[in-house]
Amino acid sequence: MPFEPQDLRRCLISKLHFDVETVGRQDDHTHFIRRVGNLIPVRTKISYGRKEIGDGLQSAIATELCVSMRFLDELVGCRRSVDEWEAAIRQKRPGRRGSDG
Repeated sequence: MPFEPQDLRRCLISKLHFDVETVGRQDDHTHFIRRVGNLIPVRTKISYGRKEIGDGLQSAIATELCVSMRFLDELVGCRRSVDEWEAAIRQKRPGRRGSDG
């Protein structure tokens, strides 16, 4: 089911603690980054002009966030927590080379 870009933006910033990545960015998207421990950083972006985020884009964003579309919908709909997302991502993302974990 489509959702509004501002709902995803609010979820990324307020719930999942993503930062807006501005250095060297001058395009028509808002770029987000989140570092979880020693894992490779998670990045995604949202277009400024987008009125709604449909299935195709939801699928791409879910892949970037290392979750299913259903999990993403539950995150945006406040039925999943940041702790659940971090647990899911730790299972799917490798740590950085030379890290302790």
